[in-house]
Amino acid sequence: MESENVAEAMSPGEATKSGPRPADRHGLLKHSREFLDFFWDIAKPEQETRLEATEKLLEYLRARPEGSEMQYALKRLITGLGMGRETARPCYSMALAQVRW
Repeated sequence: MESENVAEAMSPGEATKSGPRPADRHGLLKHSREFLDFFWDIAKPEQETRLEATEKLLEYLRARPEGSEMQYALKRLITGLGMGRETARPCYSMALAQVRW
């Protein structure tokens, strides 16, 4: 008889609904959706969206100067400097330069 791993037999959505959650390799589950969306918006092609997201991210981090958000933000901003989208790099750079840690 062939044994099958239950997590492999289910789709990712099913596994999170009925069973244990998938491994959180990057600590993303600690952060709110709003916080994570700042990084997606910084990478968008529209300049106004990028600038607004950068400003909101900085406001968010100034309200919470310590904790996992600051560490995660620094990691994401540094990684963002090497992004393939040239238009996103200046906003990542600007945000990184203005983060107070």
